[in-house]
Amino acid sequence: MKFGTFCSIINYSHEGREEIVTHVEVKDGNIEGALKRFKMKVQRSGIPTEMKKRKEYSKPGIKRREAKKEAIRNAKKHNKQRY
Repeated sequence: MKFGTFCSIINYSHEGREEIVTHVEVKDGNIEGALKRFKMKVQRSGIPTEMKKRKEYSKPGIKRREAKKEAIRNAKKHNKQRY
C-alpha cells in the first residue's frame, strides 16, 4: 500500500504562523479519489463561500437589505413546508 499527501491549504493567521486547514492522503495511487475527497472537504469547510463574500466590499446597508431578503425567503420556505 502506498500513501502520500495529495494537497493541503495553508491558512496564514494574523500572528504570521501557518496552519494546515485541509489535508488529504492518496491511497494506492488513486489521485482522482483523493481529489474528490479534497474538493468535498474544501466545500464543507466553507472556503469558497467565504472567498465570494470577501471578493468585493459591500456597504452595510446592502448587507442588511440582503439579509432581510433572505429572511423573507426562509420564512416563505418554512410556511410552504408546514402545509
